[in-house]
Amino acid sequence: MRETVLTTSRPLSISEYTYALVRQGGGMSDPATIVSLACSEGHIITDDEVVSACAALRLRYPLLGASVALFGTPHFVVNSPMTHAHALRTAKDQIEFHTFDDQEKALITLRDQWLACDTDRALDIRERTCALWWGKDADSKSGKYILGLITTHFATDNRRRLNLVRRFLELLASPGQAKAELNAHFSGRASPVPIPSPTENLRPELSGDEEEARNARLAFDDLVTRYMNKPMFGIIPDGLPSAAPSPRMLRQVWSSEDTTGILRACKAHGVTITHLVNVAGALASVCGNGSASLAASGHDDDAFYFDISQQMDITAKLQKYPDGAASGDMEAAVRVETYPIMLRVSRSAVADANIRAHVLWEAAKQFREQSDGFVKSPYFWHFLSMYGPLLAEAYRARLAGRGALPFMSSLGDLKMFLPTRYAVQTASAAPECPTGAEIRVTDKWTTVRIDPCSLAYHLFTFQGRLHLQLMYNASHTSEALVTPWFNRLLDILSRAVRD
Repeated sequence: MRETVLTTSRPLSISEYTYALVRQGGGMSDPATIVSLACSEGHIITDDEVVSACAALRLRYPLLGASVALFGTPHFVVNSPMTHAHALRTAKDQIEFHTFDDQEKALITLRDQWLACDTDRALDIRERTCALWWGKDADSKSGKYILGLITTHFATDNRRRLNLVRRFLELLASPGQAKAELNAHFSGRASPVPIPSPTENLRPELSGDEEEARNARLAFDDLVTRYMNKPMFGIIPDGLPSAAPSPRMLRQVWSSEDTTGILRACKAHGVTITHLVNVAGALASVCGNGSASLAASGHDDDAFYFDISQQMDITAKLQKYPDGAASGDMEAAVRVETYPIMLRVSRSAVADANIRAHVLWEAAKQFREQSDGFVKSPYFWHFLSMYGPLLAEAYRARLAGRGALPFMSSLGDLKMFLPTRYAVQTASAAPECPTGAEIRVTDKWTTVRIDPCSLAYHLFTFQGRLHLQLMYNASHTSEALVTPWFNRLLDILSRAVRD
């Protein structure tokens, strides 16, 4: 039967299965990207073009069209289409089509929907691991559209989801290309693209050398373990985890001039914006924060300690080239790991409510050194395996109400992954002969269905402007607590760069 040839599967890895478990039916931690679009020169994108683009991408990136079978060992299943018509039908089923009167309002409404854990709206992984949302203006002449892509946390990560959005827009900017790809695929009876391997299978095997393992343990203890019994500080929840979630998002967008100033100041001090923002958030949690200061009283160590979780893309560290990816392209998979930064700041350094600039810069340099000590260590892979149980322990401490800081996902400059302008080609025009029309990305949001007990940052530069987005559950950590903390973070950053 041809269906057997066109059906592929592989078991979920331990980390993928863990992500699937924590979704809790409401899609918790499912990330999404939403972009608003504007077409020039009267260019119109039809619904048929959207469906064809989705169908073509499902052939390129199998996890975009995957589901999860939960009988026996949970595993991905990809049913590749048998015909062109079948490809279009399954792609159309994956897209929600909408019409709006106000683009900005529709974008924010979608953002808020995808912030909430909602069993009625969440992805059912037995049917799909990804979904698309397409909106068009009621005034077809306006050229305004919205594209949203939501995925499960175990299907792809933030950078690779941006790449999917990019490839989608490239197809929309080349009317006829998606159809041509589909025709070529089915005329040649091509085999399905393999499902990407889980990251665990791509990691190098540890040597098993006892001395190496002992040295790795000593290095890890010095970098991480020795801090674990210290009182950790951060934002102390003032609500209840059991209360109905109330998702919130705060967003700060700096001007291009201010972004340039921040970059210049960071370069002068030998740190990155990621280092700086993380440290500013940590210091803001103990500066002018009565609950954190109260928790610190009575302890004999003259320091504040912070456990700051960071995500990193580990593709460059993988010795095996990930399978299933086209040359020069990014596969749709998860290629990130979480690692800790243990930070120690003297209490006397933050005794003044107005933290001095040199305190922030020194802490940022300590952050850089701690990060390099983990990421650049020859024992990096040993460290990751040692950190796994500690990460779970830290999460349980969050559930118990320990002070904590947001998880950070720093994406860098998005022009590397998601260009903002796409020149429209006619079906017959060569790439070097655009029509004069273009599809332009005018705004972009990265969001996630909130974990009720955690806070999360997204940090990135888009259109030359630095963006910081914070997502949290106001029922667990109230707006009255988070908003002043966020404002202190921004104030600390501004004064450090200004000084």
